[in-house]
Amino acid sequence: TLAVDGWVVDRIATGELEADVSWARIPDGGAWAPTIWITAGESNGFAASDTLDTDSTLFGLYGVHTVDLQLSDAAVNSLRSSGSVYVEGVITIDGTELDPIGARTRGSSTLRGIDQKCSFKIDTNRYDDLRYRGLKKLHLINMIWDAAHLREYVSYYMFREFGVPAIRNSYAWVEMNGSPKGLYLLSEAYDDDFLESWYGNGDGYLWEPGSGDFSSGGSGWDCE
Repeated sequence: TLAVDGWVVDRIATGELEADVSWARIPDGGAWAPTIWITAGESNGFAASDTLDTDSTLFGLYGVHTVDLQLSDAAVNSLRSSGSVYVEGVITIDGTELDPIGARTRGSSTLRGIDQKCSFKIDTNRYDDLRYRGLKKLHLINMIWDAAHLREYVSYYMFREFGVPAIRNSYAWVEMNGSPKGLYLLSEAYDDDFLESWYGNGDGYLWEPGSGDFSSGGSGWDCE
């Protein structure tokens, strides 16, 4: 019930709601509808969300997420020595803390040292049975070759619109040990969860290409 100065101006009986699902009049003043769009202090827009899967709000252009990665001095020194080896740390995403998680650097042409704007692989399931919004792995991509920070987001979006299996993305402002790393692409990982979402199960082979393409006959490819 919504009351203004003691006068009841609106009322709805929703029953029990799932976490992070709300009801709104859409468009503003229109019919009631359940939605997962975040519209606090803003217009409700012209359409409700096309899904009530709250995991989907992690990806898309709904805002810039905040990511705070905490690594011990020993972990940072380990990544300086070998960035491909996971270290234990703590990550906080939009206020939700996951402790402990695994973190390491990633990339080929975009590979940078831990003291630079490096990309990260985050494995929330490495040391404990933790997931963030159903996901156990996330990538933080540094986008250093794209000053506009648009190319990868738009490309993956177009692939999915054409039905090609491709990862979902959003943007995140990343800090490490309280110091800003900058704006990153927050991406899901190519893993068994990804395969299951597209193919119904994650039991098949997933190949990661190295320097070759299909014409190379699989030379330099890794089976994940």
